[in-house]
Amino acid sequence: LVYGHVIFTGAIDSSQFYDGKKLTMGNSQSLTLMAKQGEYYLETNDKKMSVKIEVKDIGVTNGVVHLVSNVLFADGYTIWNAVSDIPQLKRFYDIVNRHFPKLKDTLNMAAEKPSASMTVFLPSNEVFDRAADFVNSRLLLEPQVLDKALQGHVITGRFPSSRIEGEKVHLTFSGDVLKISRKDKYSSIKVIGGHVTSEIEVRDIFCSNGVIHIIDDLLHTPTRTIGREIKLREDLGYMQTLFEKVADTLYNLNAKNDKYTVFVPNNDAFSSLPWDTINKLLYWENWTKSPILDTSLILYVVNNNMMAHVVLANIPAVNGWIHIVDKILTVPYVNVADVLGSREEF
Repeated sequence: LVYGHVIFTGAIDSSQFYDGKKLTMGNSQSLTLMAKQGEYYLETNDKKMSVKIEVKDIGVTNGVVHLVSNVLFADGYTIWNAVSDIPQLKRFYDIVNRHFPKLKDTLNMAAEKPSASMTVFLPSNEVFDRAADFVNSRLLLEPQVLDKALQGHVITGRFPSSRIEGEKVHLTFSGDVLKISRKDKYSSIKVIGGHVTSEIEVRDIFCSNGVIHIIDDLLHTPTRTIGREIKLREDLGYMQTLFEKVADTLYNLNAKNDKYTVFVPNNDAFSSLPWDTINKLLYWENWTKSPILDTSLILYVVNNNMMAHVVLANIPAVNGWIHIVDKILTVPYVNVADVLGSREEF
């Protein structure tokens, strides 16, 4: 195993790297250098193992050292083996090891060929600690819900961060959809499942049967209250402020034992309003419920003779549901002058 990380035929520094270069290692096996998004990776011939060169060109008296992200030629080092060794995944390991043997067997399954590999996006310890009440409740009352959610973190294929570009949709082992997006190589990588958005905190833990990425949330199942969910969404910034100013005097959107359905205008809904009107809304407390209509399979909410399109429906929370709409349904301070001043055609 050690010889598989050593080249005895000379010192090769990064100035000699190029995409596709073959390297013969001390164990007589070869590796291929791959250049992706400005980084270099080493891949075994069977494509089962791949490592990123993290630090290049450490000078020593008898050669050169490059630090890599994982161990090469460890053919039996499965995702489950890695999970059991990584302190950040101890909560995940304990839950799966105790309650979900099928998922454990899946992560421990050998990949006979590259197409049988998998990529897993696993929540860190902090995620399970933050959602401890929910997780414990699900394990006690509905373990199948949590089992399905965790299987929704696994997709077929080997997807290191170097292969993640743009926005792609994948079918998970649970049958649910997982969306992975990245604007460019300098951006964070977002993983979205069941309207829950997470980011990859630790990338590219390479194993014999796939790749692990550690993420900052639990997907496909609600673990937050409506109030917390709204606060975390950048597209609901105005409503975050409004709820903080007035809503708590009427109801508590963070109360786990209450149930709400909330129609929340997105930031674009405020873009046509004069700033004076937005400021006045901060002091308005006449919040009302709105009926919902289904028009040609597109959801709308109607209230106060105003119709809003539901642009994103069914965001789950532990205490209800959130539907994002594109208009403010009741605006008590809009007058003719406000409308004329806010529309370009006038």
